[in-house]
Amino acid sequence: NFRCLPSGLPRQGGTPYPLKIMQTPEEVVFLYEGGMHTFRIVPTDGRPHKKDVWAWYGDSIGRWEGDTLVIDVVGFNDESWLDSSGYPHGGQLHLVERYRKTDPVTLRFDVTVEDPEYYTAPWTTPCTSRLTSRPWWRPTASTWPTACSPPRSTWTHRPRPSPPRSTAWRSATPAPRPA
Repeated sequence: NFRCLPSGLPRQGGTPYPLKIMQTPEEVVFLYEGGMHTFRIVPTDGRPHKKDVWAWYGDSIGRWEGDTLVIDVVGFNDESWLDSSGYPHGGQLHLVERYRKTDPVTLRFDVTVEDPEYYTAPWTTPCTSRLTSRPWWRPTASTWPTACSPPRSTWTHRPRPSPPRSTAWRSATPAPRPA
């Protein structure tokens, strides 16, 4: 992300970076490597949505329908895009995500987008990913520790310039050797 802000949903799920999905009896946790190295916790214990949420990833509530994880997401801020092309959304965005393994190495992800402020009707887009315990380009690592560095033009506090380096060691006349 250009300004080091979270990508939002569903955009974060469509980045080319690895993600890790962990499951406990009460929740599913998504660890996103791309962008800001963010995470999302999805309760699956039957609780209702929180009131008055205004967040980059909204408020997610999950449930299982057979072998499919269904996540209902509401409460978004209007700061992110739906995808990397810049499709906007408003605060009324409602997503329904569906995750299902179609075979041992394939994860199918469908997301239905509903936002009456920006779109005339709901629409669904699919995504299929290959599952692996390690990315093919980094066979010894699970996630890569990266940092987001915004362009200098976006810094509100600029660090002081480094002091000039000493050039005394470049002297043309070598120092005398002790006798």
